[in-house]
Amino acid sequence: MNYEKWDEILAPYQHAVEELKVKFKNIRKEFLTKGEYSPIEFVTGRTKKISSIISKANRLEAEDIEKEIEDITSKMKQEANILGYITESMPPTLIQHGLIDHLVPYQQSKMLEEKIWDICGRDKVRLDILADADHDDPLFNTPENVEELRKFLDKALKINR
Repeated sequence: MNYEKWDEILAPYQHAVEELKVKFKNIRKEFLTKGEYSPIEFVTGRTKKISSIISKANRLEAEDIEKEIEDITSKMKQEANILGYITESMPPTLIQHGLIDHLVPYQQSKMLEEKIWDICGRDKVRLDILADADHDDPLFNTPENVEELRKFLDKALKINR
């Protein structure tokens, strides 16, 4: 495949990356202008190098990259999905999530909990929803919550104090 063809194939992805960078930078600026904490500290983005795409396509045994590029990106998303890494042999897991998290809906943690239930059983996972907590909230660091974490670890590691 010649270089011009690669530019044509990758152009929509490059445009999308640039658009997302602008949007995230503006969201960050909006938080800072209001004098609020910004959950976005730094914004960068890129499309993969052609050599990296070819390497990934070869690993995924793609025969026609141009036709299969959507499948390649879909497979990459699947590899990044935590749900695909849940196994029966995983250790006990504690998930804590703020009910008023403005970045990640608490339902995502609920889905993770349910997937662990299905594969490992209910005794392998505990989900704590902190009613008044936002994303990265100081409520996660209170002495009471740290004690809950210690108790969970003691039980998971079978430590008797």
